[in-house]
Amino acid sequence: MNTVKKSLGSKKILGAIAILGLIIPGVTATSSQASTSQAQINLGTSANYVLLAHKALTNGASTIISGTGSRIVGISPGISDVGTVSSFLASGASQFQNDTLPPTVAQADLLSAMASVGALTPTTVGANLSLANNDTLYPGVYTTPGGAAMSVDGNLILDAQGNANAVFVFIAPTAFNTSAGVTVSLINGAQASNIYWLVGAGMTLGASTTIQGNFLVSADATLGASSIVTGRVLGLGAITLGASVNLIA
Repeated sequence: MNTVKKSLGSKKILGAIAILGLIIPGVTATSSQASTSQAQINLGTSANYVLLAHKALTNGASTIISGTGSRIVGISPGISDVGTVSSFLASGASQFQNDTLPPTVAQADLLSAMASVGALTPTTVGANLSLANNDTLYPGVYTTPGGAAMSVDGNLILDAQGNANAVFVFIAPTAFNTSAGVTVSLINGAQASNIYWLVGAGMTLGASTTIQGNFLVSADATLGASSIVTGRVLGLGAITLGASVNLIA
């Protein structure tokens, strides 16, 4: 593996923690089948990246980055080495940016997007998202109460009910995790670009997880071996990819 590492500045860590600590609202549950669409979230220039880290990027063997549009990998700040750059570009990224203005601006835009997502009022509050047996969720804003971690432990279906603009938002006040082999699938017009996962601490995807959406992560993110992500992983910490990860931009 090739690793790019640099310490995250204390001011930025404290700023991110302060924002995330203030934006997670306490609410009560309403409907688990909310049909209304939320406004689209503006990711700013962070939307140009399939992977964006602040502290470190570690690329596992046989990573594949594919799809249409921008497939840019970035880290800011960071000190790159030739091996890391080569490994990401060989995996299918169209560009690697490090310690330059574009990823620095993208990090600021990511913080703004996190604040926007966190300011949304949840429509559903549940103990967790430990779902099984192909449970189905509908457009809305989901969170867990009392700072509880959010997990997906079984297959999950996101149903847009025929609305291609339907937005799904998942606010994890602390950690977000999936069990190995979990699949999150989309039906009836649901789009990966309209799914947002705001993670207030670290994120770990279990091996062979298949999942969709934009992951906005305040700390480190680990993608398990053979996991498939259709969307983006944008973080304020380190991003570590297991072997044979497939990222579809």
